Amino acid sequence: MQRITNPDGVKELVVFTGIPSSPGWHLGLVIPVAQMMADVNYLSKAIFFIALGILIISLIVSVWVSGTISKPIAQMSEAMEVMSKGDLTARAEVKSRDEVGRIGESLNAMAAGLTEIVGAITEIVGGTASSSQELSATSEEYVASLQQVASTLNQFAAGIHEVHDNAVEMNETARRVSTFR
Repeated sequence: MQRITNPDGVKELVVFTGIPSSPGWHLGLVIPVAQMMADVNYLSKAIFFIALGILIISLIVSVWVSGTISKPIAQMSEAMEVMSKGDLTARAEVKSRDEVGRIGESLNAMAAGLTEIVGAITEIVGGTASSSQELSATSEEYVASLQQVASTLNQFAAGIHEVHDNAVEMNETARRVSTFR
């Protein structure tokens, strides 16, 4: 097998082979390279365009799949960020029934549970504040009553002190009167 270029500038492939059972005869075949490679070139181009088509379809499918996964995850992330700032009314929009959708449903259920817990705590705190105000009012009443009792006891003590002073004075007077006699 040998490649040659004919006088017209066309590249050709020359193949020689001996013919068996002949008196030294040979068979030669000259094939233009372009004709021989036409089918190979056609197949190469076909394979290239098929591969390019598969690549484009793969890119489109991968963008679509990543969008169906990343968009709900981004929405859940936004909902969690809003919840982290104290707004427990935020919810993730769940459209799918796959793993990502179940995570979104779980996130929404957790937010609802937290809302209930915060509501219960708020109710308890409100009741505690009300009880605290009642106790404060009752304490103020007791303080006022104790102040009145203390004032009365102070008056009573002053009266007793006066009685004591009068008794001491009467005793002194009685002693003086008895020494005059």
